[in-house]
Amino acid sequence: MFTLVRNRFLILAAGVALAIPVLGAPHAQADDSDAPISPAILVDEVTGADATTDTTTPWDVGATDLGVIWDDGDDNVLVAFGDTFSTPGGDGAGVGNWRSNVLFRSSDHSLADGMTFDWALSDDSGVAKEIVGSKKIPGDEHTTIPTGGIAVDGRQYMAYMSVKEWGLPGQWRTNFSQLAYSDDAGATWSIDGAPRWDNNADGTDPFQMVAYVHHGDFVYMFGTPNGRVGAASLARVPATQMLDKAAYRYWNGADWSADYATSAQILPPAVAELSVHFDEASGLWQLITLNGNADLVLRVASAPEGPWCDEQLLASQAEYPGLYGGYIHPWSADGQVYFLMSVWNQYNVALMKVTLDDEGMIIRPNLLVDPSFERSALLDVPGGWRATGTGGIDTNQEWAKVGRRQFWVRGNQGEQLMAQQVSVTPNTQYQLTGWLKTGDTVGGGAGEGRIGARGVGPGATVVEQETFADLDGWHKFSVTFDSGSLTKVEVYAGSTMTGDRWVQGDNFSLQALSDPGPEPTQSPTPSPSQSASPRPTQQPSTSPTASPQPSVSQSTPGSMAQIPYEVPGIHHVNGRWWYTTCEPYSQTMRCRTEIWGTQVHYRGPGNYVAVTGWQFNNLTYLPFMPRSAWAGNPLGVTGEFTSQGRQWRTECDTPATGRNGCRSSIWMNDIAQQVTRPDGSTGYELSKGWVFNNIVRFGR
Repeated sequence: MFTLVRNRFLILAAGVALAIPVLGAPHAQADDSDAPISPAILVDEVTGADATTDTTTPWDVGATDLGVIWDDGDDNVLVAFGDTFSTPGGDGAGVGNWRSNVLFRSSDHSLADGMTFDWALSDDSGVAKEIVGSKKIPGDEHTTIPTGGIAVDGRQYMAYMSVKEWGLPGQWRTNFSQLAYSDDAGATWSIDGAPRWDNNADGTDPFQMVAYVHHGDFVYMFGTPNGRVGAASLARVPATQMLDKAAYRYWNGADWSADYATSAQILPPAVAELSVHFDEASGLWQLITLNGNADLVLRVASAPEGPWCDEQLLASQAEYPGLYGGYIHPWSADGQVYFLMSVWNQYNVALMKVTLDDEGMIIRPNLLVDPSFERSALLDVPGGWRATGTGGIDTNQEWAKVGRRQFWVRGNQGEQLMAQQVSVTPNTQYQLTGWLKTGDTVGGGAGEGRIGARGVGPGATVVEQETFADLDGWHKFSVTFDSGSLTKVEVYAGSTMTGDRWVQGDNFSLQALSDPGPEPTQSPTPSPSQSASPRPTQQPSTSPTASPQPSVSQSTPGSMAQIPYEVPGIHHVNGRWWYTTCEPYSQTMRCRTEIWGTQVHYRGPGNYVAVTGWQFNNLTYLPFMPRSAWAGNPLGVTGEFTSQGRQWRTECDTPATGRNGCRSSIWMNDIAQQVTRPDGSTGYELSKGWVFNNIVRFGR
């Protein structure tokens, strides 16, 4: 009987600031109440008994490691997992039927509800077997763990690291990184004639853990040393020469070189267990890695060698204790990035998702504070959860969905809910998700459960909710709602008890699904006397004659309507072409104005693209509504607020706005004009700043 002793957590290293507790030591929870919310959202577990596909039967995979994933070129993905067992070990690794690695296949394209598996490489009894073997001798070869995979012209390639021994937390020593290949869709594997990269005496070889991307004529190989405190390096090889080690070229900081010794860093320490994906739509390279705090972060770049943008947090140790290994699903597209994240204490793998804009920046994050109930064993996280009735935090990790903790509410009568108040943007679609299970002492039927969103304050009503009866095990609920005129909602989950009943919940999220839309029209609604002309696709050369400029009706209060911002149509003002459209918004009209010009777009570090066409200028809310009607709307009151993860600022009745008006700006990336750098070169410069967005004009 072999024994695997491992510790995936990091340790302190020179020059790297780390803050992770050592497994086996008494758990000390740092005060992370001010830590940022992890924007990534749990979709579901992919391995274990509670996964989308129960991998325990017949494959005997109840606990497993890193989930390295790649497209097999035949409308499937292959996932190679590391050290695998029959059951979780309770606080890391597992017990029973240890295999160094196993291989699964999925054809599931509908990832929004989880990822299913169709097949696993198995023995005659149907139990998942090793892809490649290992000696299982500590100090010689303890195990062999996959680190990257790719398919080229029908052949599957998989790299794995031969682990000599596990060291202190976050450290291990490898013997080598080996490339294996399969010509029968993963059924059998060979290393004959395949390259390997031997580790050096001091354990710093830069390609001991690798990730692959096939782009153009080349396969790019991203590498890190063994352990979790090294840098990232880069190599590439013609896609047809993957098995020829002499054909590999290494990025030396300026060019591709055959000299392995000249390999340069493309990212400084600490980089670990990285995954890289090229997004065709945006033209950006996306990279997920563990950073020096052992949080999962995202970086993007316009070229594989970089420069790479600053880290963007995906998921933190504060909210997913023991997380590691974020591997991007190759079918991620349309701004939805799915990735496989491992969790040490439960020793299984979960599917997560995050939304990006076309510049690779995270948008529409999870808005809930402490969404997985991990930041404290008490209901004392600022801005977080509160119990309306009897409830608290369970600290028995065996009861959790993903993580160490979950909430509970219990009673034999009345409303018992866990709730959190959240700021929202009016007229926006949101989705609330959460995992729930129930139990009671009366044999079932002890109350009606519910999860949903409602307004805040006296007389507040339910916006949307879903009800449930008895739940056998964890069930995922999703509630979609429109915020309407609300700027704050209370999300909740629990039950109205009619007998001794309890509800447990875990891994909640609240995410915007859309940009704000117009409010429902209220009568009477003022409207322009003529409809706006169709949006042209080319710059007008002369003032249009076919579609006369519309005018605002004579009922417009206040001063005359201002061209071009308040009159629908195409206008030629001050030598520039303007295009304005207007739509109903509550009891007024909202007009959007665009200007024909050239705007520089940021496409990743060092990559700026000039685009000529109609560019957004501003929004104008016409003066039909008095100031009193804007009460409670942050666009009509001086102050700062946060919406969909962005910071806004509104100023009213200033010299910039004039009397009876407010202007709102967003704190965001701002591209300056071309600047001259200290080295004499010129280029655009990206900075953060307040960018004007809209103006509100009050009626009298």
